[in-house]
Amino acid sequence: MKNDKGQSTIEFLISFVFSLGILLVFIQLAVNLTGGFLAHYATYMASRTFLVYEEGRGTDIAGDYRQSVEKAQEVFDSYNVKIFGVYDSQAELKFNFEDDDSRKDYAFTGAYYLYRQPISLFDYFGGDVKSTMRSESFLGKEPTRGECWARTKAAIDTLGIPSDLKRYVTVFDNGC
Repeated sequence: MKNDKGQSTIEFLISFVFSLGILLVFIQLAVNLTGGFLAHYATYMASRTFLVYEEGRGTDIAGDYRQSVEKAQEVFDSYNVKIFGVYDSQAELKFNFEDDDSRKDYAFTGAYYLYRQPISLFDYFGGDVKSTMRSESFLGKEPTRGECWARTKAAIDTLGIPSDLKRYVTVFDNGC
């Protein structure tokens, strides 16, 4: 007769380690996805804030953009994405808008967030490898009151009307 003592223990350990490994992979995947969804939502809310925030105090278009960026950064920071590991020392929320000299495509206006995230929890199984993640939220943009004022003034100036008659000019409202 063969001695089969301990066989069931070995089978249990092998299947338990395999099942635990699969469970940990799905937990890590869930944490990564949850953090990614939070980063997307925070970026979306920052983009919305960036696009609609306006002081409405005159015609300082560049000042409105600076204030919009600051307010959008505050909104993004309020979601505290660091809790879910969606952050690293080089993570940065950036903005794409018309007056930015580095980006000329005004059709894509909004915010994007760049960060690096480890692929795995364990150093032995790819934990030291980080992937670069990008969360984008580019929305359409309505012009601010300052932009409308500047465009309307430029349209009147191009008509060549003498300055004393400009106050009698009626300008068509194009949605500004």
